Amino acid sequence: EYDLTLFVRETDGRFRRFTETHLQLGYTPEQISSLVEKAGLKILEMTDADTDKELRPESERVLVVAQKRR
Repeated sequence: EYDLTLFVRETDGRFRRFTETHLQLGYTPEQISSLVEKAGLKILEMTDADTDKELRPESERVLVVAQKRR
């Protein structure tokens, strides 16, 4: 869990402040595969999102390319 404070410039030049709280949950590649399949999708590729290479045990983020099943 972490909080973000953003300042976005409006069209009139003034800044508007936004505060957001983000929660992240971790899933294993096996759990991700299961959830994607249950959603009716077919996984085409899973890679390490930081390196765009093959997943490794130490990968922290996963990039999933999936396609709707026909």
